[in-house]
Amino acid sequence: MKEDSNTYTDAPARVYTIEPTETQLGHNKKTKEALTLLAKQPKIAEWARANALASLRNVLEETITQEAWNLSNALLNNYGVQLCPEVASVWICDQLEKHIGATTEWHAGFAYESGDSKANLARAVGIKQQNCMTHFPQLEEIAAAQTKADETGQPQTIVLRGDEFDVYPSKPHEE
Repeated sequence: MKEDSNTYTDAPARVYTIEPTETQLGHNKKTKEALTLLAKQPKIAEWARANALASLRNVLEETITQEAWNLSNALLNNYGVQLCPEVASVWICDQLEKHIGATTEWHAGFAYESGDSKANLARAVGIKQQNCMTHFPQLEEIAAAQTKADETGQPQTIVLRGDEFDVYPSKPHEE
């Protein structure tokens, strides 16, 4: 493992520092290699988690605390019921957990539609490949919605785990 004090956040936003591969097979092979490294090297996985999630965790905790107080006050002011901020934060976290599941599937659907393999999607969430469609039951629906949005130039709406998501065309529609 190469020790490097630089974090991936040193790269400019939304600019790939990795050359795109020429083929889908090449892309999936390189993705598998990276996911295998993360799965088999705990120190590298911990480094990735720390770099990818550190600031997000702080922002999330602050936001949950603030929104719990806001919810507690709004319920009291608007409906005359009291919910302590501590329990409000538990409720908010539960709702976020459900939404994060849907959002994970959403991103998996776009990765799949873009050519990433089900095997690599399974690796990314630590499951066996044969369980991919159980874990992501709407994977094909998301990919189909993206394809239809691209073909028609019109956004498509899908429901994932109870949350509505709009799928927009990834490129301008040509008629």
